Amino acid sequence: MGIAGSLLEQTLPGFSDPVHRALDRCTPHERERLLQVARSYARTGSIKETSEELYCHRNTVVNRLHSLQEVIGLDLTVPAQAARALVALSRYAAKQG
Repeated sequence: MGIAGSLLEQTLPGFSDPVHRALDRCTPHERERLLQVARSYARTGSIKETSEELYCHRNTVVNRLHSLQEVIGLDLTVPAQAARALVALSRYAAKQG
C-alpha cells in the first residue's frame, strides 16, 4: 500500500488529501474507531469476522462502515472505491506516525 500510495502521489499530487482532510475533521475517538473498522474489514472482507475481531455487534460494524463512507466519501464494500480508500488510509496512518 505504501509503495502504491507514493507512486500515486507522484503521478496525481494530492490524491489522498480529501480523505486526510476529512479524517482530520473527526474527533480523535471517532477517527480511531473508523480507522479500526477500516483496517479490520480490509483484512477480513467480512462484516461477521470484523465484528468478532472487534468484539462488537455486526450492526455496529455496518454503522461504522457507513459512517466512514459519509466521512471520506468512499465505500469500502465497493472494490474500486475500497482500493482508493485503502491507499489513502494507509498514507494517513503513515503520516500519523
